[in-house]
Amino acid sequence: MTGESLAAAGNTEVPAYLALIEHGCSVDRINKDGEERRIAKKGALQLVASCPLELLGLSLLRSERGPRWQASDSEIDEFLQRRSGLRRETRGSPKQTKAWEASQQPNRRGGPEIDRSAMTFVVSS
Repeated sequence: MTGESLAAAGNTEVPAYLALIEHGCSVDRINKDGEERRIAKKGALQLVASCPLELLGLSLLRSERGPRWQASDSEIDEFLQRRSGLRRETRGSPKQTKAWEASQQPNRRGGPEIDRSAMTFVVSS
């Protein structure tokens, strides 16, 4: 017999919202370019996602990893290796790689984006 199992579903939205409120966040709905989003704010921190459960995940990510929440090159490589046995392809020097990443199409929502075709994480600012 397995232990407790929890799945992302409709019945997790309200508990996720309540957890955000309990952690001192304000949570609001916004409509940007015809797309409904949720926004959580706590002090200077602003989190944007499509649902309270995603907001809670972003909140945990920021809480656990701090302001430098982004993964390092070695963490990305380790993740890709574990996930599929792949290694992230590098394109020249780190400076050239950053320039290439910056040239990729930015994420419309301003958040982290994965360029799956090149297996490179692209973060828009």
